[in-house]
Amino acid sequence: VSSPNTVGLRKLQSTDALSPILESVQKYGGGRPMFVKLAPELSGPALQELIEEVELRFPVEGWVLTNTLGGQWKLRDGTVRMGGWSGPLLTEISRQRLKEARAWTEKKIISVGGVDSADEVEWRIQAGASAVQIYTAWVYGGVSFVADLLKSLPQK
Repeated sequence: VSSPNTVGLRKLQSTDALSPILESVQKYGGGRPMFVKLAPELSGPALQELIEEVELRFPVEGWVLTNTLGGQWKLRDGTVRMGGWSGPLLTEISRQRLKEARAWTEKKIISVGGVDSADEVEWRIQAGASAVQIYTAWVYGGVSFVADLLKSLPQK
């Protein structure tokens, strides 16, 4: 419920708006694990309240924090486009959401946003992420990015 490229989708980031969606997923999901992905703009008391209320009412397996940062940009011809920002711009805010959420939940957290190195993966794991997702760095780093990243991580 966090895509900045889908008009109105982020308005679903409240317990009241999420409830019918989560009820349907619970009913028709065949018992599959349910994760909820949230936007980086959701923070502080609003994030805490959503996490606590959803976990109280639904069997969520965990959280995916965060998606792309919503915003707008101006093209060379002056046209303004709405959409999402990803990559290094997201590193610090994604780290913050991970730290906040980890303080309020023991559920799994998949940390996403601005992850572009083995050091960043390690930081996220140390901060409480159960798993780390990459996307922009993979797009720009090419097919070998994941293999190179895995080779750079400490072996456990």
